[in-house]
Amino acid sequence: MAKIRLLNYSAKDITYKNNIQANTTVELSNRCRYNLGFTNGNLCRGEMMVEVFNKNDPDNFYLKVTLVGNFVCEEDAPKDDVHRTSYKVLFPHAKAMVTAITVTANVPPLFFPDIDIDSQSIYVVENPKK
Repeated sequence: MAKIRLLNYSAKDITYKNNIQANTTVELSNRCRYNLGFTNGNLCRGEMMVEVFNKNDPDNFYLKVTLVGNFVCEEDAPKDDVHRTSYKVLFPHAKAMVTAITVTANVPPLFFPDIDIDSQSIYVVENPKK
């Protein structure tokens, strides 16, 4: 596992929509996306987006949290390893924010499920077209 340190993180975007009527049953679905960019040297910046929504009617219930985290890592660490490790550091903050938003909105708290990043494919794009 790569040695990294979270320098800071902030909420870039929070969207919350709740139009659920009383005694309505909803089927919630969720999705997560994480992208990590590297600078020259040992700094990197990750952007994590988590969504929870009504599978049958996203306009009925929708919650999106986008966090941005800045990290420092070992310069020679493999990029896919830094990606996985930085994800594991930032993900609990996104999960906590989902729960805090729903509790503050006076609805039953939502707990975003854990995602095993180690079982996921990591795609590294070197020098993407601008």
